[in-house]
Amino acid sequence: MDKVKAFQVLDVAARDGKAVEVEVQVIALGDEVAWVSLPGEIFVELGLVIEKNSPFLCTMIAELANGSIGYIPDKPAYA
Repeated sequence: MDKVKAFQVLDVAARDGKAVEVEVQVIALGDEVAWVSLPGEIFVELGLVIEKNSPFLCTMIAELANGSIGYIPDKPAYA
């Protein structure tokens, strides 16, 4: 676990506060159903915002798709 923590610290330091670019995919089935795939584990609040603002009747979220950048918190959770 010490090596994992060291990697995390070095990774964050190397980014120098810059955002990480990731791929987000949306697949629609007609105009009623959509799947949103995200490369990490999102906090439930983000999932609810995505679903609430989706123009589709049914929006499903797939986490850990196309890789994993770890947990993806909303802004209030950063503190």
